[in-house]
Order: sequence, then structure tokens, then C-alpha cells
Amino acid sequence: MYEDWKFGNISEDEYKEYSISYTDSIGKMQENIQHIQEELEKFNKNDNNSIWIDKFTKYKNITELSKEVVDELIDDIYVHEGKEITIKFKYEDEYQKAIDYIKRNENITLLNNDEKIV
Repeated sequence: MYEDWKFGNISEDEYKEYSISYTDSIGKMQENIQHIQEELEKFNKNDNNSIWIDKFTKYKNITELSKEVVDELIDDIYVHEGKEITIKFKYEDEYQKAIDYIKRNENITLLNNDEKIV
């Protein structure tokens, strides 16, 4: 933008406006990067994360239930009156935390949708 201003392609006011806009965008990007790095550090501190993710990934395309799958992914099975069944999965809390994290951070972008870089 500086060159455009010096060569007369844009006015000094336009140059200042663009400069402020770019500085604001850079500040927002740096805040987003910092937030993402902090969240990543929290996630990486929990050694249990890779275990449950690996297990769910391992069984993502199963077509039938085996003893191995039950042992690795299911904590308890409750059979209630009226043939109702409740299954408590292992790593439910970790899974829910991951979903909550995704929902909380789905609005974080490097630039807001309404900002445009010229």
C-alpha cells in the first residue's frame, strides 16, 4: 500500500485507512493464534487424549460388535425393565469436551467474514 500511495495510485487518506484496517486485522489474527495455541497446549497436556482418539479411530468403520470393541469402548451396559438398554461408553467425558471445544471455537477465523483485504 505504501508504494501505491507514493506512486499516486491511492490518496494519503486511503493509505492511512488501509494501514489501520490491516493493523487491526493483524491484531485479531494474533489474538486468534494465541487462543488456539493455549487451547492446543491444554489439549496436549492431557495424555489420555491420544488414547481415546486412537481407539475411536481404530473402530470407526465397524460393522459388527465384538468382545474386543466392547472391552475397549464400552464401560457399562444397563438393561432396564421393558427391554430398555442404556450404554455408558468409555471416554464419554473426553468426547464431550472435544465437541464442546469445537463448538466454542467454530467462530474463530483469521479474518471476520465481513472484513476484506484489498
